[in-house]
Amino acid sequence: MDPNYERQRRLIEEATLGTVRARAKHAEEDRLAAEQGRADAKKNFNASEADRWPWGSYETKHLRMLAAAVKELWIRYVPGEPDTAPTNQQVIDWLVKRNVTQYVAEVMATIIRADGLKPGPRKQASGVPRTNGT
Repeated sequence: MDPNYERQRRLIEEATLGTVRARAKHAEEDRLAAEQGRADAKKNFNASEADRWPWGSYETKHLRMLAAAVKELWIRYVPGEPDTAPTNQQVIDWLVKRNVTQYVAEVMATIIRADGLKPGPRKQASGVPRTNGT
């Protein structure tokens, strides 16, 4: 809506209704518009943030690195096929190469490890245990 039109409308209304009543009405209109704006912003925030994994717009370098590690190393994991999962050491090495400290890399590897995945060396399809880092 044209701001000049809105201003003229308000001035005419003030002359007609009286300044106090008109201003009270306009204050209520402004309050409702602001409330609607907040509701729209929240709706838009929720819609756009639904696409971001999983913490919405909140980001830190470690959260970005955590997401990158999942995308890079865990994307090929098939539940029920443990040989498709990266080892914790592979995840740690990948993170350390990207300037994550050893301790934080170890914690991140634990956080993103698939639930129910047994610890220890995993066997490849051939039945031979994988060595660390392969």
